[in-house]
Amino acid sequence: MTAQTIHVTADHIRSGEPENCEECPIALAIAEAWAGAGVEVSQDEIWLWPVWDSLGGCLTAQTPSEVRAFITAYDSEDYDREDAVKPFTFTVEWTAGNYDQEPAA
Repeated sequence: MTAQTIHVTADHIRSGEPENCEECPIALAIAEAWAGAGVEVSQDEIWLWPVWDSLGGCLTAQTPSEVRAFITAYDSEDYDREDAVKPFTFTVEWTAGNYDQEPAA
């Protein structure tokens, strides 16, 4: 496992798209940290490709609890998105994944 700190900025929040696993603020922040790599974010798992490990797979991580809470607030129709969530930092623990497996979206 490799730990990485990700910074979600106000720009990611403004530019993100609610209910879009590839264009939400979390995905934008991770893609920026990995020079534009593909990212999918769900409540359960985060997928990152094409970042190949020694076996030729992608990287995956369990979605941290603070990220799940952010997604819930950001995707809620009951709130002004920019007021409901604020910039924050989280740590993700990357592990080797299986690129042939479908992302959990």
